[in-house]
Amino acid sequence: ALERGCAVTALSPRTWLLAPVAEAAQPAISLTLLEYGRPVVCAVALPSLPRNSMRGEKLLRMMVSYDGQSGAVAPPVGCLMWAEEGIGAYERSVGGEHGTDIRIRVDRCLIGRRSIAQGVTTGVQDFSDVVRTEASAQARAAALASQVGISTVLPADGPFAYGAVARGEAHVYLEMPDDSNSFDSAIWSHAAGWLLVKEAGGEVTDQAGNPLDFSTCGSTRDLGAHIIGIVATNKDLHPSIMMASGKAAAAAGMA
Repeated sequence: ALERGCAVTALSPRTWLLAPVAEAAQPAISLTLLEYGRPVVCAVALPSLPRNSMRGEKLLRMMVSYDGQSGAVAPPVGCLMWAEEGIGAYERSVGGEHGTDIRIRVDRCLIGRRSIAQGVTTGVQDFSDVVRTEASAQARAAALASQVGISTVLPADGPFAYGAVARGEAHVYLEMPDDSNSFDSAIWSHAAGWLLVKEAGGEVTDQAGNPLDFSTCGSTRDLGAHIIGIVATNKDLHPSIMMASGKAAAAAGMA
């Protein structure tokens, strides 16, 4: 079954989800295969995402890429990211040839980042060096980030945000709108990003730290009603963010 919206009750044993994102600044389209409600293969095309980072840095990767070599011609804009369960997450240029795929990994906080402009490598040692993604201001997410000392923001949302976390350009994606009714709970908005980040070595949970379960979406094709936020990050940061989230909820009388 190929779905973008549907009226049947249960997911098919094998279901393809097609998710176009028609945004002028950050267009994207993803295709994800779910087997019994679990994402197992995905491909995400991000035609406006640079191969080098959105902030002009070259991230250290698992292997040297053609566009990372000294004196190489600047790579074309546009990325295709894909992941397969148990195989890993990869990236190539849109239209890139077979064999040019680069293995991507989430940044584990202590992995350095090379600055193209300065030609130096700087280490990410504490929360003040952590980058989070945000396309529009969300007071709830900003308050949580402030509690753990995260101040740097990368303007990205949706597939761009998941991709930035998966390749280590950003360290955390907090999708926590101030109004819970504004949260995009459609499974096709998160299935591909979930698999990309997980296969890149990261963690994706709901706002309470619980795993996402796509198999219980029912006829609405939405995540559970109790899910009103998403946290995508690496496994080093996730416990601290969840601890801060719990303290914030307790202080607000929500725990």
